[in-house]
This record gives sequence, C-alpha cells and structure tokens, in this order.
Amino acid sequence: VTAAGPGLVIVGEEKGLPTGIVPAVWISVDGLTWSRVPHDEAFFGVDGGFMSSVTVADSDLVAVGATGGLGSLGAVWVATPEN
Repeated sequence: VTAAGPGLVIVGEEKGLPTGIVPAVWISVDGLTWSRVPHDEAFFGVDGGFMSSVTVADSDLVAVGATGGLGSLGAVWVATPEN
C-alpha cells in the first residue's frame, strides 16, 4: 500500500482472464472503502500475472511484479495518478 493521488493505492492479483490471475489495482480515499481499477489490457497486459509492490516516484506510481502466466517475466508498470 502507498499514499498517492487523493488517497491510497494497493496492488496485487485477481482471478480474471482464462490464463488465471491478472495484475490488479485498488484505490481508496479513506482506507476503509476500496474500488478496483478496471482491467485495461493495453496497460495490464493479456497474459496473466501479478503486481507485488507499488511506490511513488516523482508524481508517478510505479508497480513491479510479473506477467506472462506460468512463464512469468519481470514487469514494471508506471502511471500518473489523478488528483
């Protein structure tokens, strides 16, 4: 979990595509109620995977994990949070 934008961000994985798990992001403004960011194949990828950590660098969110299902490859995602 990290503080970013108007609240908090947490990353992980969720069952989704036929390949099993997909990278996932949830956001919260108060730490009590969380909303999942919709899965966007252009950003998250289509081959499964997971995010294991997130931090803020300058004004961007940077998450690390893996993509590619069983043949996982290291991955880095970068996004600018909305304020």
